[in-house]
Amino acid sequence: MNLRSKLKKIYELMVLTFMSSLPLSKMLEYRMGVCRDYAKLTTALLMNLYPSSKIYLFTFWGHVATGIKVGDKIYILDQKLPLFEPEAWLNIWGAKKARVFELTKRDNEITIRYVGEISRRRRQFNTFSLKTMFKEIISEVYKAIKEKRNNVSIALKNAVLLFDIDDDVIRESLLRKVKNDSSKRVC
Repeated sequence: MNLRSKLKKIYELMVLTFMSSLPLSKMLEYRMGVCRDYAKLTTALLMNLYPSSKIYLFTFWGHVATGIKVGDKIYILDQKLPLFEPEAWLNIWGAKKARVFELTKRDNEITIRYVGEISRRRRQFNTFSLKTMFKEIISEVYKAIKEKRNNVSIALKNAVLLFDIDDDVIRESLLRKVKNDSSKRVC
């Protein structure tokens, strides 16, 4: 790549950095984006993978995430795993309420309709760092691998407040998060 091409690329990145929303092609090309870009990408993927499912956008001032209805429950995917139930998602962000929009696709046209608000009904509980929790889990898995143990048992003391561990969808998203993070560390 010559100097002119490099400078053009740098200029394009600078311009894209200050755009309020990136085109999906640029988001994928540069592997960058903000919450609304990730929500847009996640929404597009979910609508194509699960066309008969209800897809939602959850938003409060300065943030947006995508939701999907599975059975009679709604799960929020906020840029990456794990999935959250709406009230836990609000708590993680310290938000009291969020607006909810439903997206529908008919004849390749997407309609966005305001459907209401979600709010925390229970008192706010002290959150803990999800990043720290997952680092500790990965550390335990890595330690078990080094010690050639087949099983790892980890108590998710504070996580019970955030995650319904008995919910198969939530549990699977937590396990995938741990698997993905441990694969990165081991590989």
